Amino acid sequence: MESADASAARAAIAEQIARFIGAFERGDSETLLSIYSDELLKFRQGAPDEPKAETARRLRGVFRNFDGHLEVENVETLVSGDLAVARGSFIVTLTPKAGGRSQILRRRYLEIWRRQSGLWRVVRTMDNSPE
Repeated sequence: MESADASAARAAIAEQIARFIGAFERGDSETLLSIYSDELLKFRQGAPDEPKAETARRLRGVFRNFDGHLEVENVETLVSGDLAVARGSFIVTLTPKAGGRSQILRRRYLEIWRRQSGLWRVVRTMDNSPE
């Protein structure tokens, strides 16, 4: 049987994921980045390891040039104390603000979340192509 704390943690992480989606679709980099811990390391397929400062720079550039749409399917969240692991898949659609053809990216993800000062934040995230 699941503990009340684990159930609350799963709900809080689901809420953070929903905030992330909303921020991405609004191009709101500050809200989106607040969901990442300052300790963030991002491991993207085909790219060098990325600390939070580099993620912030890259995302601000994306939001300057594209309107985004994000669909997330969180398949599983495992919780142990102040740590959690979430895995699933997402589809990003980026439409150039200057016009032109949209780009569609399909990825699987694995994230490590940590409860910090009462909030769940992503400390590590990895994605790759399902193909």
